[in-house]
Amino acid sequence: MKNQNPDLELHLINTTFNAKDAFEILIDLLDHKINFHKCKKLSNDLKHIEGEEYSDRITALKEEKKRLVTFYNTMDHSKNVYVNSLVQLQMVDSVVEEEA
Repeated sequence: MKNQNPDLELHLINTTFNAKDAFEILIDLLDHKINFHKCKKLSNDLKHIEGEEYSDRITALKEEKKRLVTFYNTMDHSKNVYVNSLVQLQMVDSVVEEEA
């Protein structure tokens, strides 16, 4: 449920790159997100806290990375690539799960 705080949109990437640069930026972004979730998962594991969402997210990000690599390997490298990444932030109330 949204509260009264305003939302925010960040235009993280909004430009044209050569194929190699676009690939490098996106691979670095995916690698950073994968490493972030691995660190969170390790922290939870060390504290004996269950965190299946981290494992699921790591798997999903690795699949996205594979899709990106396949796209890069099959694309025409003489062409430029337009990359648009909009990040939308919305303030939400914390969701507290009720115990059964």
